[in-house]
Amino acid sequence: MLRNVLHRLFKNFSLRIFLAEFILIVVAIFLGNLATDWNNKRLTEQETQEALELMCEELEQNYHNLTYYRKYYPRSLDLLDSLTKIGKFDEMFSSEGFHGINPPAVYTFAYEMAKSSSKFANIGHADAKVLYMNYVYLDDLRWTTEQAQQRLVSGEMERPDDWQVIFNFYREPIELFYKNFAVLQERCICPPVDAEANTD
Repeated sequence: MLRNVLHRLFKNFSLRIFLAEFILIVVAIFLGNLATDWNNKRLTEQETQEALELMCEELEQNYHNLTYYRKYYPRSLDLLDSLTKIGKFDEMFSSEGFHGINPPAVYTFAYEMAKSSSKFANIGHADAKVLYMNYVYLDDLRWTTEQAQQRLVSGEMERPDDWQVIFNFYREPIELFYKNFAVLQERCICPPVDAEANTD
């Protein structure tokens, strides 16, 4: 009986039509999956590009923010050395060359967001490595700042040698940051920075 029902149901359908419809369905599913994959890839690339742009803006902000300090610490070391030689280290903090400014602040919000959301992982390995190294030096500078502040509060910064060590510790990650930042420009990872925007 079931055989008769099926025979009556499909007797007017051609096998060719059935195969054509089957193929069309398979092709439609394939194209749908392909379009979905392409759209997901496009969205991932767009989000990654946005994350990269935010990191470039952040690194440029650090670049401009550290320009003053890049010049300040070598000047402070020279002043420290000259005053120490003539036995007037105590006058350093009242000297015009030493303003007692706060340590530099560094910004890593965009990097932290890109890393936590896995956007950073989608950036090409070579480019990501250069970006990562910039943030390594910024983190080194932040760590040095925290250590120096703790030592200052605890009264450990009383001798010229103490300040010389701290100034050198500040200067080193800043110089390494600028050196590695130049690689961003060479590799065209980030747009060129307007050097004229820097201030003394």
